[in-house]
Formats: sequence, C-alpha cells, structure tokens
Amino acid sequence: MDNRPADPAFRRFRREGPRRYRAFAAVGLLFAVTLGATIWGWTDQNGFDARKQRATATITATHPGRNSSTADVRFEAGGRTWTANLSRTRGAVGSAIEVYYDPEDPTTATPLDASLHGRLLVFTTTGAGFTGLLLLVFAVLSVHNRRVERGEWLRGTATALGPHGLRVDLRDGTRLDGLRLRFPLPAGFTRGEVAVQRAWGKRWLYVLDAHPDRILMAVEAGRPPR
Repeated sequence: MDNRPADPAFRRFRREGPRRYRAFAAVGLLFAVTLGATIWGWTDQNGFDARKQRATATITATHPGRNSSTADVRFEAGGRTWTANLSRTRGAVGSAIEVYYDPEDPTTATPLDASLHGRLLVFTTTGAGFTGLLLLVFAVLSVHNRRVERGEWLRGTATALGPHGLRVDLRDGTRLDGLRLRFPLPAGFTRGEVAVQRAWGKRWLYVLDAHPDRILMAVEAGRPPR
C-alpha cells in the first residue's frame, strides 16, 4: 500500500524547483568569481612579495577622498625615474615616503604597510567563504527535498492536542506523543488520517488528509519511535 501523501502535497516542491536551481546557479557563479579573484589576488601578492624592492619616493601630488586618499610619487630605480600612484596614502607634497616597488614593473608600488590590492582580498575571501557556505546549504536542502518526495512515509491516525499539538498512532502500533506544530491545526480538526516522515532528529514532516496540499514540520516532545 502506498503511504505517500496525495500528490497536491508535492506540487509546491515541483513549482519551486526551477527557482531553487536558478538561485543555486547564481550563487555558484558568484562563488566561482569570488574564488577566482581571491586566487588571482593572493597569487599576484605572493609574486610581488617575492620580487619587491624598497625605495625612497617623493610625493608629487595628493588626491584626498571621502574614504581614502591617494598620492602620486616619484622614485629612482634601475637608473631611471619612475612614477606611481599609491592608494590609502597621506602626506604633504614634497615629503619623502618609503615604498616597495616591483622591479619587473616599477610603476607598481605600495607603501611599506599596505598590500598590493588593499581591501579587495578581504572582500573576495569573505565573499568566497560566504557563497561557498550558501552552496553547502543549497546542497543539503536539495538532498532533503529529494528525500521528502522519494523517501519513506508512514501512515497513521492523528489526534489533536490543542491547536499546536498532535498525537499520531502509526499503523505499526508505534505512537508519536506530543508533536509540537509550527502552524496551528485547521479549524475544527480533532482527528484524522495523516502521513508522516522523519526529517532529522526529533523533527517530523506531516501531511494531514484534511489539509492535503501542505507539508509541514513538527517537533516530537516525547521519545521517537524505534
């Protein structure tokens, strides 16, 4: 005998499937972009750290900003004069500042206490971690949603224990005592047929025959059946 709830209970899962897949694809794309930017940034920074040389530069112009300031500097390297723009740098025009520069491209320079890409790596690393966590959540939910429709359901009789409580007597003789419901029972419901499926731990999914178009969650207050 098929213990599954009636088909209307699963229609919402099927309708939301394409939307979940689109969200998963969007998060996956964002994860790939932020992870790629993070790898590129750290690789570029490590290469710069391995090559960098120190020089004394002179500030030739400053560009104050609301959140940060930049400065144009001039310095000598390899027998030539080079100019570079330093981010997050303050100082008076004509003052000296110590910098690191890339011998392969002396126009790439940073103050001694700054990284090559500033806060970019903080943002991309955080973004990659956050979107990676979201992908994990999507994967867990995907497995859970497939299990809801394809997993084993048990049939029984539900008895109302107030508007937010149920007792379920399963057909194999097992009783689920004191299921606490997230949503109130339908008005006037006292007793009726129900299909249940264990979600995880003491959490159960249930579908009342009297309300066949909704799969809802309940938490078992008593001991779970064996």
